[in-house]
Amino acid sequence: ADRLQNCLAVFATWIERFIQYLYDPNQNFDFSLSLSPDPGKYAGLSGLGLLATHLTAEIRRDSMPGSVQSLTSNGGNQDIVPMGAISVLRNRRSIESLFSLTSIFAYSIYQAGFLKGINFEDKNIFEGIKSSNKDRPLKEELRKIELFLKNQ
Repeated sequence: ADRLQNCLAVFATWIERFIQYLYDPNQNFDFSLSLSPDPGKYAGLSGLGLLATHLTAEIRRDSMPGSVQSLTSNGGNQDIVPMGAISVLRNRRSIESLFSLTSIFAYSIYQAGFLKGINFEDKNIFEGIKSSNKDRPLKEELRKIELFLKNQ
């Protein structure tokens, strides 16, 4: 469970860094700031970038091995089982966060395609999803993408 958590942290970090690359015109000259042609009240997708960083930081925080917190129990007979349970519970929480992070990643790719004139709307993952040419909340789009990913 500890090794899985470390893998989740590395994967989440890779996804988050790619999202930040897409959102930063200083690194990626092909796209506007936060993948928005005209940032307004919601500042393009910058809120999604902040959420991606938050989710990744949580996953990385939880990647500390449960064995580091080892405490003996059962008359000094057991110290591995309770720590294994901690790691498994952390993994469950991290996997949920990773679905949210992956949804942000997918929507970011969708928005980048929109800005480049690529139409992804006929792809199953983006069915019913609208691009963001105008600032607005994206909660519903992210929820649809996350449900699609969880059901695959």
